[in-house]
Amino acid sequence: MTFKKIVVVSMFFLFAFSLLPLYGADWGVKDGIVINIPQHQLYLFSEGHVVKQYPIAVGKKLTQTPVGEFEILQMAKNPSWKSPWTGKVVSSGPSNPLGTRWMRFFNGYGIHGTNSPKSIGTFASHGCVRMHNCDVEELYNNVHIGMPVHVIYETILEDDKDKTMTCLAIYPDHYAYGTNTPSSLMEKALPLGLGYLSEADFQNAINQSQQMPVILEQKDVIQTTVFVNDMMLSEKGYLKGKEWLLPLRNVMQLLGETIEWSEEKGVALINGNEVTEGVLINEKTYISARYLPQYCDGNAIMDWEKLVIWYERMNIILNGNGLAIPCYFNEGEPMIQLRPLAEKLGVLIEWNQEEGCAMIGEKIVNGIIRNDRTYVSRGELEGLLEAATIWNQLTGCLEIEVPWYQEETQSIMPVDTTNIDTQQIDQSQEENFFIDEEETRDEAFNIEIENQ
Repeated sequence: MTFKKIVVVSMFFLFAFSLLPLYGADWGVKDGIVINIPQHQLYLFSEGHVVKQYPIAVGKKLTQTPVGEFEILQMAKNPSWKSPWTGKVVSSGPSNPLGTRWMRFFNGYGIHGTNSPKSIGTFASHGCVRMHNCDVEELYNNVHIGMPVHVIYETILEDDKDKTMTCLAIYPDHYAYGTNTPSSLMEKALPLGLGYLSEADFQNAINQSQQMPVILEQKDVIQTTVFVNDMMLSEKGYLKGKEWLLPLRNVMQLLGETIEWSEEKGVALINGNEVTEGVLINEKTYISARYLPQYCDGNAIMDWEKLVIWYERMNIILNGNGLAIPCYFNEGEPMIQLRPLAEKLGVLIEWNQEEGCAMIGEKIVNGIIRNDRTYVSRGELEGLLEAATIWNQLTGCLEIEVPWYQEETQSIMPVDTTNIDTQQIDQSQEENFFIDEEETRDEAFNIEIENQ
């Protein structure tokens, strides 16, 4: 395994005055065009991915480009242009303001070329979207009538084109929509590890962005405080971009897991499983909180503002009593290993050869296979076992109530001696009875000693 190596240096923020390309935004677009007005960028999407990105010019503040959901309505090569003021018609050619291509998407608004290439990257048009002629010709060949056109107005954008850094780009709110506020910037900054900046820092960045784009950039890693099962580690964790990195050995020791180093394989082992997501920081191995549940069940809770992370083992309570059953988290939801719970309840899981699935009675077990074991969600668990569950994310506790199940208890049943001749009791049975009673007392005594 090859570890990523990070040298810890101080965190700093960079105010850079340049346009950033965007790679990290999730607009939920599968196919079509996205135009982000403040950014002066047009994106061509195919199958959910950006396949091409172009610089554009958009409408002035008084003649704004419309925002909304549109589609390509008309397409033309080498269009002529009729002046809306004089009625003069300008044929296709170098003096035509529409350039070499025209794609109408709403009323008189369209995407087109230009005879003023210097205007690209500015608020210059009467509402249309201008492109360089070479770019609009390329785009024209990849669009069609009916293709969706999403015109948006987003001034605060995440850029993660370089996976080793996280940054926010703040663009001028030219149309005065009120999108650039300290609260909106903080909301975007917190999940990126930039939340410890003060409100004054955010306001300063917004003030700077009124003239040109500003970049808040995090290039390195910052220290975090780590709690494991309510115990604070003396060893600090780190936040790198969106990844919360935890000191592997310290966490495993507190969780009671076995961690070893394999000289032969050159990897760390947790309960014999190879750790493939290790990160070396100052010659120590760290692991991301999102990978940790693969090796030991637990749940991570982060405070982005205070830079604190809690990693807690899931507690399972069955009808009021604690229960040790393997679990893990799937997108924040607890998943419970089914067979140990079913065995505890005395429920039989059978394989249906015809259906090719496991069943409990007449109910099919779906679940998720993980390390050759079947795990089920709370919802499926409730349906299979006629149970009720309560999940408390803050405490990491899953309560399972199974009304029809009663915990078995070892007890000596009272003997009804009415109408029994005590002289006829078999001596060996009597001796066995008292031996069992003494063994029971010894077990109870041992439990009391252990609990002390």
